Amino acid sequence: MPSQILNTISFLTLLTGISLSTSAQKDSSLKNEMGNAPEQLTVVKNNKPAPVGGWGALFNSINLLLKENNKSCDTNSFALFEVELDTNGQVKYVDAIWEVLSCRKGRKLVFEKLTKTAWDVSNWDFKTNPECKVLVPADLHFTDVNISRMATHPIGMQKFYAKIGKDFNYPSVCLEAGLSGLVVLQFLVEKDGSLHNIRSVNGDSGCKPFVQEAIRVLKKQGRWIPGKQGGSFVKMQLKLPIRLEVN
Repeated sequence: MPSQILNTISFLTLLTGISLSTSAQKDSSLKNEMGNAPEQLTVVKNNKPAPVGGWGALFNSINLLLKENNKSCDTNSFALFEVELDTNGQVKYVDAIWEVLSCRKGRKLVFEKLTKTAWDVSNWDFKTNPECKVLVPADLHFTDVNISRMATHPIGMQKFYAKIGKDFNYPSVCLEAGLSGLVVLQFLVEKDGSLHNIRSVNGDSGCKPFVQEAIRVLKKQGRWIPGKQGGSFVKMQLKLPIRLEVN
């Protein structure tokens, strides 16, 4: 992660991420004119649960916890956590599934916080998807900022996730090889809502075309509503995890 930009909230991470799933069939009839997989890609579990109190409150509380208890993590340390929830919104388990510049103390603090977090699962269909899992990206170091309002997409994050799933073409080379992957995009939401510095922070994510397609689709979504710190608009550096799975 680049160093913090003046008047930028760089520790903030974007909601829970997206899971996309498709078939691994290799029949050539499955390709469209562009050589991509057909429109059989679906958003898995897109009615994401949210922490009680909201995402801004959760990230602020994590940041405060790191300030009070953790002085040793590198300012670039980051982890992606998977949280599974029960029908009451209680946490069944938390697992750190990917890290940059691993920091044991910071990871433990965030792990403990997520374990105790209550979630709103009222929009989740447990009959269709009995496993309720959420991806939560989090920095493992303290940043001296406080979030008033997170940057968000104008259509709302649930519709944004669905739009990503609709627009994403599972790369044919990855599909035919039966490859799954995890793309973690990092990007900057400017004070005017435009996006800059979009890049993958986890390499080729299992199949290089995943990254290219994820960046294309994110750019296609247009301007965002910028975040606020106090009463002022600020730049926000966000991370968006997209999990890609072959059935």
